This record gives sequence, C-alpha cells and structure tokens, in this order.
Amino acid sequence: MTSSPPDSPAPPPQISTEIRDLRKELLRLLLLAIPTGLVQFLIKRFQDGLAWQPWQSVWILIPLVVISWILWQIVKGRREFRLHGPFLAFFVCYVLIFDIAASTGLLDWKRVPTGYDPHAVPSSFLIPGFFGDWRYRLLQKGAVGQDVSIVLMPPAERVAERRADLRRLIRIAQINHAKGLAFDFYFPDAAPARIVDDLLCSEVKTAAEQGTTSVFGYSFDVVVHGEIRRQPTSQTLPCIAPDISGHLVVLQDVDDSVRYVPLYFRGNRDQPSLSLRVASALSNRRTNELPAPDNGLLQFVAPSRLPGTIRYEELTGDPQAGIFLRDQWVFVGENSDQDTFKTPFGKVPGVMIHAFAAESLAHGLYIQHLPPWQIFVLIFGFCYILAVFAAQGVTVRGMLRFAAVSTISLIALAAASMWLWRIWVDTIYFASAIWILLPLLLAWRKLRS
Repeated sequence: MTSSPPDSPAPPPQISTEIRDLRKELLRLLLLAIPTGLVQFLIKRFQDGLAWQPWQSVWILIPLVVISWILWQIVKGRREFRLHGPFLAFFVCYVLIFDIAASTGLLDWKRVPTGYDPHAVPSSFLIPGFFGDWRYRLLQKGAVGQDVSIVLMPPAERVAERRADLRRLIRIAQINHAKGLAFDFYFPDAAPARIVDDLLCSEVKTAAEQGTTSVFGYSFDVVVHGEIRRQPTSQTLPCIAPDISGHLVVLQDVDDSVRYVPLYFRGNRDQPSLSLRVASALSNRRTNELPAPDNGLLQFVAPSRLPGTIRYEELTGDPQAGIFLRDQWVFVGENSDQDTFKTPFGKVPGVMIHAFAAESLAHGLYIQHLPPWQIFVLIFGFCYILAVFAAQGVTVRGMLRFAAVSTISLIALAAASMWLWRIWVDTIYFASAIWILLPLLLAWRKLRS
C-alpha cells in the first residue's frame, strides 16, 4: 500500500500579500503601457509632418499629457477621478457639443465673397471677426517682399480706354524685362473695343514670347436660386486662356475686413485664384504642388516690407521709371476708393491683397489653424478635471481658480503659437466650455446637497 505524498505547505501570508501587490503593479504597468504605446504610434504617424511643423508636437503632447494623467489617476485606484451614471452621460454630451461647435465654426462669422452680389450669402453675428485680431499684433510678418511690385491704374470711364492703357503697360513691362503681369481687372464683352482687343492680344503674345507672362482676373455672377457661375471672358480676347486666368474673389467678414482669400473658388481646383497662379510662377511649381491650407482658405500674412508701388502716370510720364518693373512679377489694379478694403494690416487697395496672398503662398508663410480635434481633447481633459473637482467638493474659489488658470494658460499658449509658428488657436471654444460648465457643476452640486 503506497502512501500519498504530504500536502505542500501553504506560503506564508506575507509572501501571498507580496505576490498580490506584484500582480497589481504589473497590471498598472501594463495599463500605463497602453497610452505610452499610443503616444509612440501617433508620433510615428505624424513624424514626417512634425519635422516640417514642430508646433504640431506641442499641441499633440499637451492633450495627451492631460488625458494620460487622468488615466493614471484612475489606474491608481483614485475613485474620485471616475464619473458614473447620468452625470457621465451629461458630461460626454456636453463636450461633444463643443467638439461639433469647434469643428463647424459655429461661433464664427460667415464670410461674404466679394466680387459679386454680397447679399447672396447670409451672415452670422455670434462672434465678431475682430475679436481674434489681437493675434495679428503678435504676428511675425512674412519675408521681405521683393518678388512682386504693384502698378496702380487711374479709374477709366470706358472699356476701350482701360484696355489701351493695359496694352501700353504690357509693352513697358516687356521692354524692362518684367517676369510677368497679373491683372486685377475683369474683361467683359465690349463690342466697341474689338480693334483695341486685337491689339491687346497681340501685345500679350509678343510679351510672352519675350519672357513676360500675363495672368488675367475674372469674377462671378449670381444667377437663378443664388447659384454662382464664372463671368464669361470677352469673346474678342482669345488670348485670355483658362490656364492663365485666376479668380479675384476675396472673403470679406461682416465687419468689412478681408482676412482670407479662397485659393479655389467653391473648392474647384480648375478655378484657382489669381494669387495662386502668381505664387506658382514665383516658386516654379504647379498650383497643386504648393504647400497650402487643407481647407483651401488662405489667411494671408503681410510681408515685412510692403511691395513697391508705382502709379501708371509715373510709368508713362518718365522713360526711366520702367526700371521699377525689372525682374518683378507686377500686380496691376485700380487706384480707387471702390477697390479699397480693410485688412488686419490696414486699409489697402484690393490688388495689394492679391500681392500679400501670392507672397504668403510662394514663401509658405501664412497663418495655419490648430485642428479642431486637438482643441476637443483639451476641452475634454480640462472639463473632466473640473467635473472631478465639483464631485469631490472642491470650494467654489478653488474651481474658479482652476478655470481662470486654465483659460489664461491656453490664451498664453495661443499667443506663443502665433508668435513662434503663425498658428491660430481658437480659444473661444475652450473658454466657453470651461466657463459654461462651471455654473452648471455648481448648480448640480447644490441640488445634490
């Protein structure tokens, strides 16, 4: 008869406790590895973009640090960092509302494209456009504007008179070896100007053969049901081909200030702006190869020195004045009050706006906007912390202090981003989310007590 082996002795209680603690620590480390791996994945995903846009690393890192800290507090067993039940549902819905607002620009003024009937586009009056213009005071301007010059033409009463003046200007530019001319003018049909049009096209062709390219502007009409279509170019001007034409539309906010230029009208890449055409020529790249905002709206920057400007009368009155156009891309526009606009950089002729846009694009120096999802993550993280403070009975003064410090910190970061990288951070959504949530949390806490 064989005897069964004796039972192995049970481990001492102290060793069992150490094993359980070790398991808990391993679990915490495993959970901590998840956000760490996520950070590494995102950095790898955006590695090429971060090399060219270092500001992205800052605005990716800050939200991830906030969310990772909250997750770490939950992993450590801090129950006060957990939201439950109906309040969790309310919190999720609340931050989603601000995510949608930030993504759709709900609080922004709608912009009115000028160059056709301005009453065709509705306006919104929630947040004034000038409310965010404090950023322009911090903006480091663009490169020294030496690539383009401007010729201001006097107002002309007749189409034939205008086209005769432009023909003379093209000849002066070609003789002085200008690189090209961009005309901030419309060229509608004008039957009496048929002979003048033939002469103009002949001058355009001769100048192009000598290395001076001409780019022409066009506008749009509003037709039935508010539909917008391109104005047809004069049939007597066959030299104005689509590949040397660009639209002249700019976006004018309801405060009458121009801050944006649409690079493609209504997103149609077959209809680039005049400034995009010139920027493409300046940088020797195709229009679709230039680095440009993803949404097709260029928030331009004025160069550190304004483009040189000369009046048409000076060019025609002084034979030596034509040297001003040598080796330049020349923007040609009208010198009149009707073609003058307010901008964050002062009141300027409309043609100057196109010159600003071309310089900004050619040098890659324009204002970019922080992606809405990054603002959403910040809203989520800081509102979550504020909700935790409310649940834990933090004093009203303490919650006010947290909201104030958070808002001031984000505004400071927004100012630094504009100063260092020309990055526009919409602080209005973050501030609105924090300061609207604060009284709601205080009211909720009072009802529970």
